[in-house]
Amino acid sequence: VSPDYSRPNFNRARSELLRCVETLTLHHSRPVIEHIVQNMTNSSNNNKAQTGTISVLTHLINAQSESIEIGGMKETVLSGTIRIINSQDLDVRASLAQLIVALGTANFLSRDSGRELILFVVRQCRVTRNDIAVFDKQNGGSWFGKGGNASGVTPKQLGKASERFVSALGQCATASVWPLLFTTLTDSEYGGQSIDAVCRCLVDVATGKSAGGEETGDGGSKTEISQDSSIKHYKPGQTVNFDNNPDL
Repeated sequence: VSPDYSRPNFNRARSELLRCVETLTLHHSRPVIEHIVQNMTNSSNNNKAQTGTISVLTHLINAQSESIEIGGMKETVLSGTIRIINSQDLDVRASLAQLIVALGTANFLSRDSGRELILFVVRQCRVTRNDIAVFDKQNGGSWFGKGGNASGVTPKQLGKASERFVSALGQCATASVWPLLFTTLTDSEYGGQSIDAVCRCLVDVATGKSAGGEETGDGGSKTEISQDSSIKHYKPGQTVNFDNNPDL
């Protein structure tokens, strides 16, 4: 069942469940994170379950990163995330990109452990004709003809959102991100929209602006934003709702 964020009852239930998991993580971070990471990596045959698990982990990174690091689970989270970056499902890739931004906000990314994750986000910006053709084929050629396993996120939506994710990464993990972003400028794998996103990110970081255009001065701040927030003002800590989003 796809989440419906327009329903108040759903949002209340979701918030309460996340609050409970957050409290458990505060006091028992190791078993909670081990269980979540295991579910995240072992549910590759169930894209909806995997997407939901990634969303929960993203919330915990935003809310309890200190508890997770104190519990010695930082490397477990990073290794588990790296294991699923080859997913072909667009919903999973969109959720994964947001998780990686949360990891950057929590200072979990380094030049070594964060390399593949940062480059993953950059790659999502590039949308090719083949990506669109594969998506159309999986969806039966139209939105109403999509099968049960089809993605709800389109390639263009993921590409446009990822441009903001790249900018957000540049604000929250500059020491790790800068050298890696520069390497993409001369690599043919990161052409088109990826290069545009990287250049804008580097300009914003150099001029002290956040992904939303505000002056930061200190590299931005970790901010929790509601599920239906506009992608135009994406900031670290935000969860993007791809359904019926006019900016995507």
